[in-house]
Amino acid sequence: MAKKNDKNAHLVEPTWGQSEDGGPPLTELVSEMTGSLSPFGEDHSFPMPVEHLRYAHPTDKPNRAGVQLRPGERA
Repeated sequence: MAKKNDKNAHLVEPTWGQSEDGGPPLTELVSEMTGSLSPFGEDHSFPMPVEHLRYAHPTDKPNRAGVQLRPGERA
């Protein structure tokens, strides 16, 4: 773990919890699910079923400037 630096002490969020050994909590490594954890706990369910959410996954492609395409290949 990095040494404490008093010069940057004002940059540390005081309400952020610590693990048993004094470091930052690493709950992502011990979670049963991937992604961000809910601040309300893992047993919280959303008030609306997932099937009723109007979400369309984005289909945009990132900027591919500078990528060399082979003849006949589409971007």
